[in-house]
Amino acid sequence: MITSTKLSASSPEAEERVRSEEEIGSFAFWNVNAIRPRLQFNTTEITSFLKQHNPDLLFLSELRMIADPRSQSIPSSADKKSRDEQTLWNQALNIGVFKDYKVAGLSLHPSKRYAGTGVLVKKDKFNLVRGVTYDIPRVSGTTTLLSPAASTSSSSTSSSSKQKAKKTTPALTSFFKAVPSPKEASSPPAKKQRLAGPQKHDSEGRVILLELPDFFILHCYVPNNGGNQASFERRQLWDKKVQEIFTKIKEEGGWKGEGGNMKEVFYCGDLNVTPDYLVDVSHPEWFRSKMPITGDPGNSGQPGCTPNEIARFRSLLDSGGLVEVFRELNPFPHPPVGQDLPYIDITANVFTWRGSPGKDSPEMGRYYKKAMRIDLLLATREGMRRVESVEITGGGVDNKDPSFMGSDHCAVIATLKGEEEMEKGGEKGGA
Repeated sequence: MITSTKLSASSPEAEERVRSEEEIGSFAFWNVNAIRPRLQFNTTEITSFLKQHNPDLLFLSELRMIADPRSQSIPSSADKKSRDEQTLWNQALNIGVFKDYKVAGLSLHPSKRYAGTGVLVKKDKFNLVRGVTYDIPRVSGTTTLLSPAASTSSSSTSSSSKQKAKKTTPALTSFFKAVPSPKEASSPPAKKQRLAGPQKHDSEGRVILLELPDFFILHCYVPNNGGNQASFERRQLWDKKVQEIFTKIKEEGGWKGEGGNMKEVFYCGDLNVTPDYLVDVSHPEWFRSKMPITGDPGNSGQPGCTPNEIARFRSLLDSGGLVEVFRELNPFPHPPVGQDLPYIDITANVFTWRGSPGKDSPEMGRYYKKAMRIDLLLATREGMRRVESVEITGGGVDNKDPSFMGSDHCAVIATLKGEEEMEKGGEKGGA
């Protein structure tokens, strides 16, 4: 049995590096499984996490806050529960666990406490934000990003954002159903937008696209595969269009950002798929035996572990020229033939989702001591060269371990190399 407790910790040398104030040193992404209870009951764990890891960027998913009718970037205050959530959120930003951060982007479901994503940026790094949007690019040659000044939660705009947008030819077609807020749909474009047109959101608030000086980060909360034909088709469409987009990015050599510069792309979040069900779940055959269905056997199994999902994920890596970063840095052998399962120690820091213990006794929980790795970081080959390490921060037998901070997912941290380090290694701009 593999019992390593941390396969991806940063080296002492990496921890001692002095990072330029003009560089992003690390970013984290975490499915919070509803922000309200996290801010009510888990501030001690969150504070400890932020103190230990100090990420420059913190992407959050499954916020489960309802949006204000005016904009999907504003939390609702229409009822008492929403007002309480808004109060907790604002307190966390002003004097609480997130007081060292500013909101760079927020995208919420317009009518349900469901899905929702956001990104927080350290205050001393907020000047590095070049733009944020909540949908996939629609046109070739640009990301259709709004400048920070044009966003509801961003700061001053860059000088390049004052220039008029050039006409481009359609290429990257958005597949997420976008919903402009009533205010945005009826208002003229903000003067400091890079491109004219309303700010649009994924209909469920599942997308954050952040532009930084040297790269983009696309953070998504991917829909669960579910257990019926409608949900299978929904997820298949998502996967198909993501693959089409990254295939186009590969062909064009990246995404064009401010000044027309081509930039690398990172894709991260709760991607709701296990890259390899033999090593990325605690009990492969158990997970594969869940939710048997009639029809296509490729859809049978625990969502995230089905043959069809994994096949589409591998196709995305191949056609998009993407690297699954954690496994690239931490190669892991398949279990030997005849090896008893589980092959991997359930307490090891190699899974990002863990099941809950039973109410009356731990063993009564259906998913107790069961785990999956479904929160992932993908990078273009060029982007991969920037990555120093990826660390899965949660361990233990179930999601009640403090490292999960109250959620059923733990946070994942990516540490990046500095420009000076890349130049010394002869990697910057390499083929």
